[in-house]
Amino acid sequence: YAKLMAPDMEWAEIFAQIGNAARSVFAAEDFPKISADNESGTENPSAGEESPTENANAAASSADPSSAPIGGATLPKPEGLSFAPLWVSAKAVRPARGNISSGFGLRVNPVTGELGWHGGIDIAAPEGAEILAAYAGTVEKISADAISGSYVLLNHGGSFRTFYCHASKILVSEGETVTAGQQIALVGSTGQATGPHLHVELRLNGLCYDPSALLNQP
Repeated sequence: YAKLMAPDMEWAEIFAQIGNAARSVFAAEDFPKISADNESGTENPSAGEESPTENANAAASSADPSSAPIGGATLPKPEGLSFAPLWVSAKAVRPARGNISSGFGLRVNPVTGELGWHGGIDIAAPEGAEILAAYAGTVEKISADAISGSYVLLNHGGSFRTFYCHASKILVSEGETVTAGQQIALVGSTGQATGPHLHVELRLNGLCYDPSALLNQP
């Protein structure tokens, strides 16, 4: 939007920006779908053609960029974020009690003050509050870095994953099977954070989708 408002842009560049925005919103002919009783899921085949997220904290050193969370980092470009609707047949369990303090998409990073793109949502919660698995799955990875802090990656079948960042304590082990609503960690402020909160991401085929829509799914 800021680029479109720039007074010195050429018309061709304006139309190109509008086209890019339209493609990011209407990226799929149909909603990507994951079935609760189909572990591999029925995924949108075109989603895998999108560029992987330019992860600010570890993707460059990871063989699989989708296995590294954004963890609250501000991305310079929206590549790797999808604004298309995503539907999951199983209702998500809210992973932490609290209000959403920072939403998905364009935002000002509360730590750096930079305007950029946020690949998940932040839920404000007290230090030590429980973090719950949004869906049943397997603990694929437990790790930590300077931005995400201590985090847990859950795999829910195929390329459908959720990330839980800034934890003060991890309560599960890699390879462990978890149920929806099971406590997997405790809220903290590890990594890049202004206070205790949970940064949660939802990814399909390496693309980040807005988790708040699923948390409000009837």
